[in-house]
Amino acid sequence: TWSSCGDLPGSITVYTLIVHGDTLYAGTYPKGDVFKSTNRGDSWINTADIPEATSARSLLRLENGDILVGTSPPDLTNHSPIFRTSDGGLSWNETARMHHLRPCKFIYQTSAGAVFTGGWSHKTGVIIYQSLDNGFTWDMITVIPDPEVDWGADHFCEAHDGTLYVGGRTPSQRVGIGGGYVCKSQDQGESWLACPKIIRGDGVHSTRVYTIIEGNNGNLYAGIQPAPDSVVFASSDGGLNWYSTGGLDGAYECLSLLQASNGSIYAGTSPNGDVFRYNPATGIEEKPLTSAHHYQLVQNYPNPFHSTTTIRFQIPKAGRVRIRICNLLGQKIKILVDNFYEAGW
Repeated sequence: TWSSCGDLPGSITVYTLIVHGDTLYAGTYPKGDVFKSTNRGDSWINTADIPEATSARSLLRLENGDILVGTSPPDLTNHSPIFRTSDGGLSWNETARMHHLRPCKFIYQTSAGAVFTGGWSHKTGVIIYQSLDNGFTWDMITVIPDPEVDWGADHFCEAHDGTLYVGGRTPSQRVGIGGGYVCKSQDQGESWLACPKIIRGDGVHSTRVYTIIEGNNGNLYAGIQPAPDSVVFASSDGGLNWYSTGGLDGAYECLSLLQASNGSIYAGTSPNGDVFRYNPATGIEEKPLTSAHHYQLVQNYPNPFHSTTTIRFQIPKAGRVRIRICNLLGQKIKILVDNFYEAGW
């Protein structure tokens, strides 16, 4: 079961959470505030002001005890600042400015001590930044060169053998190039190799790879968007081949994955806010830990499309369902569905 924690005044989105001992930190939007709790989230205090930030997108506690926060600036300059605190949030100071990134979506420290950050980039190809001095200085690394388009790096992780992985999205209209991607490095980020694309059950590659983790069994798990058969795919050979882990009922995309100490893998999904639990040993996807009991019309996929597309919907109780297409004036163009359905999807 889930219980609500204390309010974070002025925030409407919590993008990132970290914990150290009994202290929690939360990065929020729309003021770029970082909140702190020392009582398991029952109450929160706003730490010192972070200048110019509109969102605190990523938090990392370094091995030396400092905390870094990757932010999104208020303008569209594509230069996202990273701030540092060495006193638990009593003060924040800009430690670096990530050119061509807006925002810094992840900050990650590897077992070798290197720190990586990345996010959305504008006409640069896929780029990430690496720091070898705990975030004081940074070097830009090109993961996928293509300066003509906008790219996004959504997630970063390290496997037990030291292999680094980064995943994200590229413009889907670029045939054979666009869509979700996973790249890996076996030399601590110096060079990167693109893994084969994750192909959905309908033969189309994923639009986006939101999150990547390594399970206790050594397999990789990737949360993607969207898919008619599963939004979590797995690989047992370092990303060379991907397979579906099974359907997550009602899920359109998997935004986060968590490996629990007992071997279970948890998936946070949209659009219903469901959390699913997966047992890699049995391959059985269990029922969502939260359940939506309301009317829901999900974004169609694929989108855009040529001749056919799929529209999924949920109803909380049995009844007649009518779905019709209207133009911008509200005039009926076509009735797609007009039937009696049982509750569910």
